[in-house]
Amino acid sequence: MERLLIGCAQRDDETVLITRLFEGRNLIRHSAGKSTLDEKTRWRVLANVPGRPPRLIRCVRSLRNCQVPWTARFDEKLPESGHYPFCPPERWWRGGTEARRTFKAKPAWIDRYGNGWIQPATGGEYHWDVFLEDIHLRDGVGLNQINVVAWGTTEKEKTPGEIHHVPKEKKPHFRGGGWTCPG
Repeated sequence: MERLLIGCAQRDDETVLITRLFEGRNLIRHSAGKSTLDEKTRWRVLANVPGRPPRLIRCVRSLRNCQVPWTARFDEKLPESGHYPFCPPERWWRGGTEARRTFKAKPAWIDRYGNGWIQPATGGEYHWDVFLEDIHLRDGVGLNQINVVAWGTTEKEKTPGEIHHVPKEKKPHFRGGGWTCPG
């Protein structure tokens, strides 16, 4: 594998390494109760070839990682569009950039605004529990926690990055709002 990567790094074309996730090798699983976050620990490899500048080789596991590059590090089910998109942190590709932390006692992806995206206890197939930390976003939405449709949902008439549902007791406070990701 090493020789193959070195050979590819010597070419001018982009090289992409297609990988599988293996817990303990390139994946750490964080769990609290029924909430789980799978953290990818290797989303790029640095190839140093004598006589050539260092090359960063992207590690991908799905076509979505190529279409939405930050999903190579973050969960592929995070929505990149809609009124409530996941906005990756600035410099998301750097190892020192905070991508996840414990939020409300559960493992969460952290977006550019400091919001926590948590897999609901019912499973993360359909939506994310999003806890809004940014006061301006919270004021615009009218709530401090919303349920946002996950990318790849199979639920009919649900669009990724839109509100999945608003619990009955929260409906009077819901203003809509929304946000966009900076350039």
